Amino acid sequence: MKTFHDNTGRPWHIEMTIGAIKRVQQLVPAVNLLDPQEAAADERRRDRRGRPLPLLTRLSTDDVLLIDVIFALVKPQADELGVNDEAFARAIGGQAALDAYRAFLAEWADFCRGRGRWDDARSLEEMPVLLETESRERERLVDLASQRLAQHLAGKRQRIAEKLRRGLGTTSGSSPESSASPSETSTS
Repeated sequence: MKTFHDNTGRPWHIEMTIGAIKRVQQLVPAVNLLDPQEAAADERRRDRRGRPLPLLTRLSTDDVLLIDVIFALVKPQADELGVNDEAFARAIGGQAALDAYRAFLAEWADFCRGRGRWDDARSLEEMPVLLETESRERERLVDLASQRLAQHLAGKRQRIAEKLRRGLGTTSGSSPESSASPSETSTS
């Protein structure tokens, strides 16, 4: 059994059993936790090449689906506390969602390992590492794009300033006021 806390500090206990998996199948019909690599039957859940996404990928990229599954797993506890699915989702913010995801994957991996599905357990354990690596790579690309944009904008500002200086008939070190003769600047 794995535990995470929602935004209110309330603890939630995820326990993966056959009964819990049946409950998930009843409440979230598109999800069969017995097969993490099962491809989606839903035509909308496909990768860029048109291939169906495995359940593990769908749950790692669709936070709403993930929270629906986690709620189905903790539903007996939620019922005892009088918390419905909407109230549960409202209490799951960014950090709580990440903590819930990690607890869910760890419990799911333990369940698969207990069934002798070592390959599935390994996939579940590796998913957070893969997602973090991908996230860091995206962050690196955003930083690179930001640097290139800043360089481009700096060059553009410099070219505009140079055009303005030429249009005003000034040199790069002088301003319009400093290029006027003393007699032109004095007033009577």
